[in-house]
Amino acid sequence: MNAFFDLLFSDDRGVCLACNILDSLQEGLFPLDRFRRLMESVRSELERDRSNVRTTTDLTGLISRVASGFSAAQPEKHLMVATISSPVPGQRLAHALKSETLTRWVGHMANPDLIPEPVPPRSDPGLDAYQRTIQAINDAIAQDPSQVFAADANIGYEVPAQCLVSHVWFTREDVLVEHLASGDDLRDVLGLETPLEKYQMLAVFDDTEPNRCGVARPTFADGGNSRFRVKPDQATSTDWGTTVHLGKLQNGSPEIDGAPERIAAMMSLRALNLEFRPVGWVLYPRDTSSRASHADFAERLLRGRERGTVRSAIAGFLI
Repeated sequence: MNAFFDLLFSDDRGVCLACNILDSLQEGLFPLDRFRRLMESVRSELERDRSNVRTTTDLTGLISRVASGFSAAQPEKHLMVATISSPVPGQRLAHALKSETLTRWVGHMANPDLIPEPVPPRSDPGLDAYQRTIQAINDAIAQDPSQVFAADANIGYEVPAQCLVSHVWFTREDVLVEHLASGDDLRDVLGLETPLEKYQMLAVFDDTEPNRCGVARPTFADGGNSRFRVKPDQATSTDWGTTVHLGKLQNGSPEIDGAPERIAAMMSLRALNLEFRPVGWVLYPRDTSSRASHADFAERLLRGRERGTVRSAIAGFLI
């Protein structure tokens, strides 16, 4: 595994991943036997494809492919390992999406006049008309979701059709009330990598279908974005992960917790009793200041630990 560890610790982004690996193990989220099987598959894939895995970004992609079962040599999946065995029912959940995702989801609806443009107009009248269209879509879903979504339309994607994971990230609706003034607010509290000039929306649904299909707290193997973190600053329920608030991170706040987060298995859009809510544009950049760099984020995740100590601790789990 020396080649793996040398590459993992070759830059700050890799150190962030290493910290999430160790925290997943030390928090008891990732069973040791599963971790050893996953890492053996990663080692085999790295040896087979070493010439194409030269950076920590490449390595992260390799881990995602193996964990998702995309590797033909080792098809076992290691997603949603930290499954919640008895989720508390009765919560409204929310998943953030871009406006073009909504257009794709409803692209085969029975009334083509209700298919919105991928990007809303920037004028006030145009945006008002767009929001009325969203309300009409919500009304149509309430009447008959089969007239809105195709039978094979899902939230979350199967390998390898759309992406390398087959689960969806979500939060609790009630914690987002104060963060819906703009797309920037939503991007920040959820720690999203939404590009500038994108229009942000929410898909809100109850927890019946996620609990039926299976929910979990995210671990390092679940494909989180570059500001994903397993262990929050403040003590929280072990049933929920916690996002990194990008605004707090960029401003140098000592505590950068955002919103609670979980993942659920891929679900049919028809089964979710969805309601779409327009939020707003993402207009202001994040992750550009020195405080929000990979190096600073790595120091946040290290929490005073030496990099060599993290490396040794992970290696110790493989013995």
